[in-house]
Amino acid sequence: MDFAALIRGAEKKIDQMGNPYYDGYLVICYGAANGGFDCITMSQRPREYHLPFGWYVTKVSPGEQSCIVLKQLDTQQKQRTLADQKRQRNVTITTKSDAVGYFRTMGNGDIVYVFQERTLYSECLVSD
Repeated sequence: MDFAALIRGAEKKIDQMGNPYYDGYLVICYGAANGGFDCITMSQRPREYHLPFGWYVTKVSPGEQSCIVLKQLDTQQKQRTLADQKRQRNVTITTKSDAVGYFRTMGNGDIVYVFQERTLYSECLVSD
């Protein structure tokens, strides 16, 4: 991974509770051999980003991660139902390279994305 970013739309929207938010995506980019970057979104549909609080991304150094839930994520595959996804619970994984941390500023739901191949990641829920 060369960088990860949260990209949000310009249009402010209002959720069902009356709170403002922006549609957006978590994007991970890798340097391309011919220059530029090869970027992928981590979800096919936009996520809701509430400002100034909500989510942030950070580099997670190699080492052990305790996953409450661990599953495989193919960013190019259409969304599967929960019943279709194979999940492991209470698993410890060891990463050998940097991973992407997708963390909440308040509350739970923190996720670590571990690169497997171009569009395939392990998704480790580290707090719920």
